[in-house]
Amino acid sequence: MPIRVGINGFGRIGRNFYRAVAKQNPDIEIVGVMEPLVPGSIVESRIIGVMKFDDGGEVDDKVIAVLADDKRMDHISSFKDLGEHWLKETTYYWEHY
Repeated sequence: MPIRVGINGFGRIGRNFYRAVAKQNPDIEIVGVMEPLVPGSIVESRIIGVMKFDDGGEVDDKVIAVLADDKRMDHISSFKDLGEHWLKETTYYWEHY
């Protein structure tokens, strides 16, 4: 079972961390976090979908979740509810990094 590491955004630091660590170690899975969290935080989340991506010839499932106790997320029941821009950005990220 992989170790999941949350990164708040994938700017310069996030991308460099991903390239340096995650690609070289299959036991680490990078999970995108869009809310600022304190390192080591544990949050209750609600799964809203799974996206499948080809990871070098191997199909890889990416679980998409939102914070469970955040009222701003109550209307979201599927990752498609996050909008077209989010879907394009996320798809691009998983296909290129």
